[in-house]
Formats: sequence, C-alpha cells, structure tokens
Amino acid sequence: MLAHKAEDEGIICVEGMLGGAVHIDYDCVPRVIYTHPECAWVGKTEEQCKAENIPYKLVVILLIVYHLLLYSFHIFLCICIYATRRLCI
Repeated sequence: MLAHKAEDEGIICVEGMLGGAVHIDYDCVPRVIYTHPECAWVGKTEEQCKAENIPYKLVVILLIVYHLLLYSFHIFLCICIYATRRLCI
C-alpha cells in the first residue's frame, strides 16, 4: 500500500499547494501484501459492508493462467468482488 498511498498523497499535496480541494478516500487506494502468492484489495471488506448496512452482491471469479512460455507452472487466481451501485471515482 505504501507506493499507492504515497502516489495519491503526492498528487493531493500538489493540488493543495495550487489551491485545489484536498481530499483522499483511502477506501479507493489499493492495498497489496507482497508475498507469494500476492494478495491485493481495494474498497470495503464484506464485514465492513455488513456493519454499515451497505447492500452488496458477492461475485467470485476463478481464473487459471498457464505460463508455458517462461515456466512450467500454473497460477490460480480467485477474485472476489463485493459489488454495490456506488463506485469509487
């Protein structure tokens, strides 16, 4: 998260120095755990949606990527999306 957060805060800093509105929504900043496998997320968790009574729909996507050109291994990706009508922009 450090690089993503620093980039967004740098932009906000310059906008503030130029007299613009200063606001950052940290729910819209990607968070990453650099492990193997990597884990990343953005936005609210399912628990936060429940606690704030935000209606959502869970969409789970399973992807299998074959890297035959470089290595002989498979990458399994699971993407969980908690979708609402409100988007971070």
